[in-house]
Amino acid sequence: MSTRIILIVIVVVSLVLLPGCVAEPGVTEYREITKNSGEGNSLIVEKFDSYPIDKQIDVFLYSEDPRFEAIPARNGKSKIRSIVSRIEEKKTTYYQKWRLVRVLHRIQNECRCVKSDRYVMSRLERLSDLTNENAEHYKSMFSKDVKYLREM
Repeated sequence: MSTRIILIVIVVVSLVLLPGCVAEPGVTEYREITKNSGEGNSLIVEKFDSYPIDKQIDVFLYSEDPRFEAIPARNGKSKIRSIVSRIEEKKTTYYQKWRLVRVLHRIQNECRCVKSDRYVMSRLERLSDLTNENAEHYKSMFSKDVKYLREM
C-alpha cells in the first residue's frame, strides 16, 4: 500500500514539474511580460525590448497575442540578420517563417533597409525558391511574402 502511495506522489510531482522543464521557447518570458499587461502596452513594449533579440523572436513566435504583432519590428534594422537566421533554421516551421517574413515587411516599411540588403534578400530568396506553389499553406505563403518583400 505504501509503495502505491509513493508511486502516485512521484507521478503527480512529475506531472506538475516536468512541463516547466520542457517549456516552449518564449513561454516564460511571454508570461512575465503579460502578467502585468493591465498596466498598458508601453509596459509590454518596454519589457519586450529588454530581452536580447533571440529571446524577442522566441516570445513573438510563441505569442499569438495581437499586441505583439508590431513590437518585433521596433528598431528593426538591428534585428534583420537575426530574424533571417531564425528563418533559416530547420526547426523553424513554415508558419513561423511566414510570421517572421511579415515582421520583415514591417521593418521594410519603416526603414526601407531589408530589400536593399542583397545578402539578406539572397538568403530569403534561396529559401523561397525551395518552395513551390503546391506546398503546404504556410510554406506557400512564406514564398509569396518573400517575393512581395522583393517588390516593396
